[in-house]
Amino acid sequence: MPSFSERVALFRIQQYLAKYRPYVVAVVGTYGRTIAAQALYHAISHHRHARIGFGMEQENNIRELTEIEPDTIVSTIPLEYPGHASYLMSRMLPRLLVISHIGLEHIDLVGSKDMLAHEYLAVANTLATDAVVVLNADDEHVRELQEHINHPVIMYGMHPSADVHLVRAKRGEEQGIFMEFVLHGVHYEAHVPHIISKQHVAAVLAG
Repeated sequence: MPSFSERVALFRIQQYLAKYRPYVVAVVGTYGRTIAAQALYHAISHHRHARIGFGMEQENNIRELTEIEPDTIVSTIPLEYPGHASYLMSRMLPRLLVISHIGLEHIDLVGSKDMLAHEYLAVANTLATDAVVVLNADDEHVRELQEHINHPVIMYGMHPSADVHLVRAKRGEEQGIFMEFVLHGVHYEAHVPHIISKQHVAAVLAG
């Protein structure tokens, strides 16, 4: 069961959603959530007025009087206990969901990667009716969720099934990572100067 403070926060978020009706993007997974959320924000903010998080801080009312609220919210969702993330999703109803990885971080909560996959499948099927789900094709457990998800799915990674297909990722001589990927048959190259590990590339690719 959610704590009292979590129920209060959710109530405030639901009030916010009812008032401003933003497009909600959620990122889940055992790791890579923060980088994926930042990459998504960077991509989306070129086209929409976006913010990371709902901004439920105490000065929220002052901010609402002085700033225009965003039309897009990007939020990372942790897994605190079995059913936690799907409980949050059922009240936030994101229209875009990214599942980054299924690793060992939450094994102690559910017992195995298969059970973690079951948790994230429940999350994927507790979304708005017009939602789209983005999956990391290089994570076997995440990839196998595709056939059980009741929404359109976009895959990213080096795996042949990926819609956003990573061709190569190479560390720069001085800093960052150079990456090449294919989308709709078109090759793109990008230099991401502020990541230091090839493990970060998949999270950036989600954006």
